[in-house]
Amino acid sequence: MIELIKDWIISISTMIVLMTAVELILPSNKLKKYCKFVMGLILMLVIINPIIIALKPSSAININFDEYNYDFQERDSYDYEKYRDKNIDSTLKVFRKNIEKECMKSLNDEFPNSEFSVDIDVSYDDSEGMFKIDEVSVGVNGSSNVKRVKPVVISKNKSVKHEEQNNNNENLSKIKKRLGKLLDLDEKLVNVYSLED
Repeated sequence: MIELIKDWIISISTMIVLMTAVELILPSNKLKKYCKFVMGLILMLVIINPIIIALKPSSAININFDEYNYDFQERDSYDYEKYRDKNIDSTLKVFRKNIEKECMKSLNDEFPNSEFSVDIDVSYDDSEGMFKIDEVSVGVNGSSNVKRVKPVVISKNKSVKHEEQNNNNENLSKIKKRLGKLLDLDEKLVNVYSLED
């Protein structure tokens, strides 16, 4: 009997300490009022439980907290992974879109007479917890002089073709340097191609 009273007092004391801790943590808003009400009901059940056991032992209110805690932990870990993956995917999309916009703006400022198509491959590095840019592909259309490489024909007029090729390489190099500097990226990860056929 003394053991039952001891357990009863310990459970009441534990519940009061728990209620006080929760009350201190909650912000002062409408939610606090409802939480106090629910905690008060739980405290009443803790207080009344020994009386119910004494009157009708089969109708005692026994709560197996470990079982419920395990269920919540299992559900939370699954939900956490699912929401984490969904969050990473949506952040990757937004990150990619923002980087593409920034690249387009920078290229249009530098080369106003050209049209650009920017495609960026981004990924999430789980070990470092960071997003990274894997590759930048830029399509150029317009008077930027970046054209597809044509087969080299050896003729007497070598100097004209050589100047045109140098001009193409300069503009290609400018675009690569511009994006490399903007994104703090190695120029090898920037691919530039012509949209013209």
